[in-house]
Amino acid sequence: AVLSYSIFDALTGAEFTPYHFSFLPALTFTHFLESICIGLIGGLAATFFIYVFRAIENISEHIKNHTILLAVMGGLSIGIIPTLFPSGFPITPLFWSEYQIKDVITNQGYLANHYGIILAVGLLVLLALAKMISVGCTLHSGFKGGFIFPMFFIGASLGLAVSLISHQTIPAPLSMLCMMAAINVAVTKTPVSTSILLTTLSGMAMLPVIAAASLTSFFLTTNVALIRTQQHRRVRNPEVSAAFTRPQ
Repeated sequence: AVLSYSIFDALTGAEFTPYHFSFLPALTFTHFLESICIGLIGGLAATFFIYVFRAIENISEHIKNHTILLAVMGGLSIGIIPTLFPSGFPITPLFWSEYQIKDVITNQGYLANHYGIILAVGLLVLLALAKMISVGCTLHSGFKGGFIFPMFFIGASLGLAVSLISHQTIPAPLSMLCMMAAINVAVTKTPVSTSILLTTLSGMAMLPVIAAASLTSFFLTTNVALIRTQQHRRVRNPEVSAAFTRPQ
């Protein structure tokens, strides 16, 4: 994938960086420590999401054989969610989120100035919770969807909330990117590819802190799994296993 992207970039000169921040801080050791703390918060937030997702799954199990009813209940749940936010609120928890992440980035100043720090933080936390619920309702009621960009959206929302509550002592770009990485890694268990993807989407400068947040979240949530098809990379064939352990 890296080789393919490198060839594409060399031939076209196109840089795929859809998430543009107004500034990226010059990284210091303090920023590295902050990224570890954000990785811890992101891991805990992702664990909460997993419990929410499983709770919605348990509820949907009771009507899983009634397809139309399941779709109606899912659609109603998703449709009600935007009504939780004030009129004119510039960010929606609906859709696949790749474009809504841009809304979180571009409206960070507007949220703080228009709603005040405390209310803006509360609305961002509510936005993340609404997305958690909408993802669960979408996937358990038969609609198409996935995890990666919704997890990034949740991370961007919570990351901006952390930056605002710190009065931007923690820079918003650092907080948002690290939280996006931490939450996605905790759910998908892909620290390397998540770090590469977010670095590609935002620019190379933030790779060290993104990697630190990813690994922190990964180790924190090792025993917490959502995607049941994921398996440990261990040898299952007894003959092959014996070959690896036989004295040479």
